[in-house]
Amino acid sequence: MKDRENCVFKGDYINNQFAVPADVAGEWVQKSPADAGDELARISYSYLSIPAATEAAKLAFPEWSRSNLAERLKLIGKFRDELKRRDSEFSMLMGREIGKPHCDARDELAAAVRAVDAFLSSVEKTLQGGAVRPLGALAVVGP
Repeated sequence: MKDRENCVFKGDYINNQFAVPADVAGEWVQKSPADAGDELARISYSYLSIPAATEAAKLAFPEWSRSNLAERLKLIGKFRDELKRRDSEFSMLMGREIGKPHCDARDELAAAVRAVDAFLSSVEKTLQGGAVRPLGALAVVGP
């Protein structure tokens, strides 16, 4: 990613694909606090995406609930690997988004990777072979 490249909003991620909202209710504009002229992204949102996202999560839940702990931990490991692989890109973006020096953003990203590693190394010990039962879909509201 170039130093001043903008993030491209691909839409809401629902049912394993991006879809630009048809009925846009509003737009978030993300600018760097260090430079008001540095616009990182414009993100459209629609309240009509909520039922589609909820339904997709409900439909995906049975397959997810059949996966075992090792499969779920493998996915978390892939997330950690992607953070490490894209370290420079993510830290540059974090620096722009919150106005933090690049070196501090890299340190924060490294701390996130260590936190994921700590979770992965402790979860099996903590559960000690106990059953892990998914409870349902989780919603995250944010840009």
